[in-house]
Amino acid sequence: MNNIVLSCEQIVLRDIEHQHLDLLCGQFPESKMMTLVHQEKNVLGPIEQRGIRSSFLSYKFSSSAISDEPKNFLASNVLGLLSATSKLSVSCSTDLLVNVSRGLIHLLPTCKKTQTVTYLLDWSYLESVTQNSIRGRLLAKYFWYRSLKALSQQSKVFVSSKFLRQDLLEKLERAGLPKPKQLEVLHPYTDIDEFPLKENNDLKRNHVVINAKGAMFLEIEQMINFCQQEQLLWTLIGVSNEQELKLSKKYPDAKIQSSICSGELAPLLSSGLAAIDLSGDAFPDFSLKAMAAGRPLMAKINKANQEFFPIGDSECAPYLFNLNQLSSVSELLHEWSEKNIAPQVRLHRFAQGFREVYFKQKCLKLLTTRENHGPRKQLM
Repeated sequence: MNNIVLSCEQIVLRDIEHQHLDLLCGQFPESKMMTLVHQEKNVLGPIEQRGIRSSFLSYKFSSSAISDEPKNFLASNVLGLLSATSKLSVSCSTDLLVNVSRGLIHLLPTCKKTQTVTYLLDWSYLESVTQNSIRGRLLAKYFWYRSLKALSQQSKVFVSSKFLRQDLLEKLERAGLPKPKQLEVLHPYTDIDEFPLKENNDLKRNHVVINAKGAMFLEIEQMINFCQQEQLLWTLIGVSNEQELKLSKKYPDAKIQSSICSGELAPLLSSGLAAIDLSGDAFPDFSLKAMAAGRPLMAKINKANQEFFPIGDSECAPYLFNLNQLSSVSELLHEWSEKNIAPQVRLHRFAQGFREVYFKQKCLKLLTTRENHGPRKQLM
């Protein structure tokens, strides 16, 4: 296959979809990129080295006041999104289209001859558009039906979790739509190798690392107040630019970073007392990195992400807490601090299952297809 296109909702703010696109760029070195919103040089790496085609929303976004959050921008431009997902069509000369989707990008029109594969990470962009504006709520049924119908017509659909697979099947059934020809679970990966176990008995661990990505401002304040009550030092990451501005004024001496790379996060986690994940993401990227570093973890564990945590493992149980149990871990935090608790090997081993190499092996296997009529065909 000579003409291959990769796509995602936005190439503005680096997120989990972009690390998976980086990997796909390596597998398809001649591929091109398509996206709804793009700002040059914001997402570094292999993606920007491709020819990138985007919709007219890119021009509108460049002058938007919500420049730090493309998800909010799309939610506030529902009519523009309707037009963009109809007019930004995939060329009929395209042999293979691979969407890394968060609910919207797989809506792009394609020709029948183009083989289409979608990796559905979650519904986050679709949920944002249909929940966060009046127009979006009015058009929610339309957007959801279009999204589900597009998935039902895909050659292959990979989903990021068993929960999402079941959720998709139930939604398709309620909408009266058939399931895709092939529907497989493909767990995402994260850069686990950047977070090795580091034992240092001389290191005094007395600070916690809080991931506030996607959290409400009130939740963040509650967690900061908890840390202050427990007299714990804390570092806050993952906040939006707007949240960082507000928090910096209220807590002028606090360590707050809106974005942080793995090279900075790894030593922060390994030297920390514990990690706290407020995100509740369908794929708990930060939590897995904290487990890889062997640190005790408090996280928003829910139905959508619980398969990514070692729930039921008796050796991990004393070091893994749902945030609903926060009031019960105060004594433990102080006990861990006093004992200077060592990295937990069992947590580290569990996180190793989400390394890039395992994702790549399964992805290659799933992208090897047998046509309905004809010999086995290798796509890579």
